Amino acid sequence: MKVFYSGKGIHGSSIELVNKLADADVYIVEGGDGTMLRAVSHICLNKLWHIAILGSNTGHVGFLSNDLNIKLLNSVLNKSNIDDLPIEERNLLIVENNGQYHYALNEVVLQPQAPGHLFEVGVSLHNLEINGKMFILEYKGDGVIISTASGSTAYNLSAGGPIVLPELNTLTITPICPFSLATRPLIIPGRTTICIDTGAPAYLTVDGVATEAHNLIHVRMSQHKVRLVKFSSFVDAVHEKLGWNRSIK
Repeated sequence: MKVFYSGKGIHGSSIELVNKLADADVYIVEGGDGTMLRAVSHICLNKLWHIAILGSNTGHVGFLSNDLNIKLLNSVLNKSNIDDLPIEERNLLIVENNGQYHYALNEVVLQPQAPGHLFEVGVSLHNLEINGKMFILEYKGDGVIISTASGSTAYNLSAGGPIVLPELNTLTITPICPFSLATRPLIIPGRTTICIDTGAPAYLTVDGVATEAHNLIHVRMSQHKVRLVKFSSFVDAVHEKLGWNRSIK
């Protein structure tokens, strides 16, 4: 198995360390979810869709990575080839902003450049006509989050959005501090193309990387997926990291 890893301590008879990411089967990443997102961005920018990312969590929560130390990593890698690893394929968003394209594993966030002012966003949902009518939504508040199922436990969760199982092919639109209590998160099919229109100066943040937003932004599911090596299930991670099913004391 060909492994790309910039740290120390990985060794073994069945492991071949390579100097170029493009030559690897597995990309080992140490850090938290932010580090994992940067690794995903690297994979997407270089179109290395075949490479699996194995995260070793040294951060705080770590929904995208695994709680493994170097000893356990060596044990796993020496007993496995790439086909034996538990690989999950996760959906990616592709975002068009002023002719530039960006990929997101977790979420896309639109927020005003001037904080403290009411921010109005128009959202139209294409390929989702019901009874011949297209969904057209208006959000007023501090901004809006569009997340994948993988990103449902990130900013979406903090903003009051739902937890979504990562194998579901869905998008979630979650308002940030909405002006109206009737404005609630909305889960939509993955086939939907989302068109966001705002006249006010805004920032577009894609997996934590901010840029100036154009007046018209398109968000849809990419045909490509990212491959993550996961040794525990999403349900186990939710129970452990969010404290579900623990007794109240």
